Amino acid sequence: GYNVWLAAQSNNGCRDSIMKVVYVFPRPVADFSTGNICKGSQASFTNNSTISSGILGYNWTFGDGNSAHNLNPQHAYNAVGNYTVKLKVYSAVGCLDSISKIITVADKPIANFTVANTCDNDSVSFTDATNFAGTGMTQTWSFGDGNTTNKVGSVKHFYNNHGTYTATLTATAGNCSDTKTVEIDVKEAPEALFTSTGNICVNSTFEFSNMSDEPTGATTTYLWTFGNSTSSTQKNGSASYATAGSYNVTLVATSSNNCTDSEVKSYTVYALPVISFDTNYLPGLRQVQFVPSNTTYYSYEWNMDDGNTSNQVSPVHTYLSNGPFNVKLKVEDNNGCMNNATSRIVGFNVSDGKELISGSAINVFPNPFKGSTNINFTLTRNAQVKVTVYDMLGKELGTLLNEELNSGNHSTSLNSEILKSHAGMYLIKVEVDGEAYTKQVVQVN
Repeated sequence: GYNVWLAAQSNNGCRDSIMKVVYVFPRPVADFSTGNICKGSQASFTNNSTISSGILGYNWTFGDGNSAHNLNPQHAYNAVGNYTVKLKVYSAVGCLDSISKIITVADKPIANFTVANTCDNDSVSFTDATNFAGTGMTQTWSFGDGNTTNKVGSVKHFYNNHGTYTATLTATAGNCSDTKTVEIDVKEAPEALFTSTGNICVNSTFEFSNMSDEPTGATTTYLWTFGNSTSSTQKNGSASYATAGSYNVTLVATSSNNCTDSEVKSYTVYALPVISFDTNYLPGLRQVQFVPSNTTYYSYEWNMDDGNTSNQVSPVHTYLSNGPFNVKLKVEDNNGCMNNATSRIVGFNVSDGKELISGSAINVFPNPFKGSTNINFTLTRNAQVKVTVYDMLGKELGTLLNEELNSGNHSTSLNSEILKSHAGMYLIKVEVDGEAYTKQVVQVN
């Protein structure tokens, strides 16, 4: 301390004095600091006041009508703006210091979002609901699977696997930020798959096999639409189409966990092959050639109605009796579509070639032949005679004779020119007044 003397003297020379000890105490130095202050967040005020000795007391005023008396207070501002914060510090003996600082309270975004469509076969929708009236806000989305994006606003994200994920949105404006975290359950979705075999033909029932993957622990229902105004809720589908054209077949799989998947495939429905056939009676005994209206189909299946069949395009067949016979043809085109045609053979009017007219016969010599051969026959009466040569498929190669002849012996020749020198077997057909007789001949080279 310090000794302080005070002496006093009156006008008449009287004196007195006093001495006191004066103690000088240290004065506190007020100071504080704070970080970034955001609206609605607790701001921390750090008291940096000092004094060499003595106990300090504190009085804070935050400029918004609120105060505090603790060492390092926290305070939240409800509105943006500038505020004067004042700190008064007191020593134990009443020494005082104060400091005022202007602080700025910035606007803070309030991060928020909702989640929809949490299935692993489609993008999950994150709808941004952040509350912020200012400008310059940035956002960071973290989806919980190692993927992030800085897109501002609503986003979509595809999860490769089902499971539980923690999704986070951080919204930042200046030095102010807020974070919203939501735990989402990404559910296992069904995978709609179906297959089919072969082509679809008009008026045939076509099967669709359901190969879908179903979620574990969930039940799955199905809806088929076939593009022809029909549908089905069976697991496997089947449809028949009355008209050729292009159709979209859709399978929708819906599981009990509200996840859905679909698959769409386009199919061509092919028209049935158009088919009929003609019956050509050949010169042989009950010998017939069947000629289809279209000879370009993939396969032909003939049923002669006498126990015999053929896969030739235009077969020649010899019957052992006069019939009648119901001949059936089934064809398949290159699209795998099949159709049928039927024709009835009522009977035959043929001879075995031995009898021309009563007691007369056809004679071909030489046979086999090379170059040319003679066809000899005898008529027992006058008649119109036509002699024609055919190949073994029934194709007419030429007419050798066509005129009115008297009864008696007659002859005409067949040379290799009409056969174009091709070796093989041929049919000679002799028609006498509309009745046909045949003879096989062989040309050799």
